[in-house]
Amino acid sequence: MVKIGTTEEFKVVFVDKEMAKSINHKLKGKFEGKASENLVVNDSLAYVGIDEPSDEKLGYRELGFNTAKFVKKLGVAAVELDLTLIKEDDLPNFFLGLYLALCVKKTYKSEEPKEEGKQDIFINYKLLPDAELADYMEEGRILAENVMAARNFVNAPSNLLYPEEFARQIKSFVSGAGLGIEYKVLHQKEIVDKGMGLLNIVGDSSKNKPCLVVLSYNGAAGSDKVLALVGKGVCMDTGGYCLKPGSSIYDMKGDMAGAAAVVSAIKAIASRRLRLNVKAVIPIVENRISDASFVPSDVITSYSGKTVEILNTDAEGRLILADAISYAIKDEKATHIVDIATLTGAVVSMLGQTVTGILSNDENGFYKTFNEASTRYGERHLLLPYYKEHEKMIESELADIKNLGDKFCGTITAGLFIKAFTEDKPWIHMDIAGTSKMDSPVFSYEEKGPTGTGVVQLYSLAKLLIPFHF
Repeated sequence: MVKIGTTEEFKVVFVDKEMAKSINHKLKGKFEGKASENLVVNDSLAYVGIDEPSDEKLGYRELGFNTAKFVKKLGVAAVELDLTLIKEDDLPNFFLGLYLALCVKKTYKSEEPKEEGKQDIFINYKLLPDAELADYMEEGRILAENVMAARNFVNAPSNLLYPEEFARQIKSFVSGAGLGIEYKVLHQKEIVDKGMGLLNIVGDSSKNKPCLVVLSYNGAAGSDKVLALVGKGVCMDTGGYCLKPGSSIYDMKGDMAGAAAVVSAIKAIASRRLRLNVKAVIPIVENRISDASFVPSDVITSYSGKTVEILNTDAEGRLILADAISYAIKDEKATHIVDIATLTGAVVSMLGQTVTGILSNDENGFYKTFNEASTRYGERHLLLPYYKEHEKMIESELADIKNLGDKFCGTITAGLFIKAFTEDKPWIHMDIAGTSKMDSPVFSYEEKGPTGTGVVQLYSLAKLLIPFHF
């Protein structure tokens, strides 16, 4: 559908404000060349503005998305996009947005919407050789498809995406196409036998028992460095005996957005044949109420051997992540760790739905690389500080650690709980409780509901680690 080349059928030219002035003079119109503004001149030519994007980086993702939507409405079989005025640094976001507009959202209606008619889009960019342009396009396509896949996972109803079914769908999603992703799943008996007490105690509350999925991509034979992506996979979170308000439970089918992000990210990494070793470790549970449910005051032994005092059963995500991180280190030999989770309501109160909260124990090393990688795509995040007094907030008088801090600093103490299980490996924590979904979309490439956040950041991080002989 999207190709390199030219066509005489219909041409779309991107213009800035200066060019728009000349166009206005000729056509006596009011076309100003603002970002995504369009003007159809005749049956073979249209203009699209590129000035004043809504965001320095993300505005170009929006431009790509809006352009694709505009092109669809033209009703012609083939369209040429002349992108010459778009800077090379903005091509990745432009193509990501363009391909997002071409992706199809999965629904559960009795009749799915009919597929739209095919339309060829030819890309003309005079500033790069075709091979380099094709590489940008391919990267944009792969990222868009995997962002949409993450959105579709998150949007799935909990009765259709329970732990073992999620594990099965993950296997189907990454298998085939010669990607070289190895799949492994640990069921409840193996989890118990290994001593993963935190993962088991949360998941045992449901008839749909817990499991742990491990995906392995070995793109750098001989390297001893392993990037572990650990994603929270709570398919439904009622809060357990610390029950959530009824109005809050509906959205908890999406409490596995971190898991969806790492599954989609490792597929994107493998699809691009990036030269590094990556593990995706995904603990999958439901947090429900039953006679097997854990309760406040319980003390549970983790896979690391640390004991954990339970203060709140709705602080379950950090529990399963702790065991998953220990597994990544002990069993998968992880040297660097990123965990990603819809973890705290506090981060939403603090940063809203457009900025991800970050903690790291390696601010001048691993985080610095993450920050650069994320910034390349304009992804928004904020590194949160922490000090000794914050770590004291999760000290327990009864056990090694407790799963809830004081009434303040909820995002920080939740992240520090996870940090306690990293064994001082370079670590980054992404709290996407706010950014995993949008109530009121900010950009046109977003829609109400899941965003697929995390996929782009994790892919970009993996790509940027390669030059450092990772």
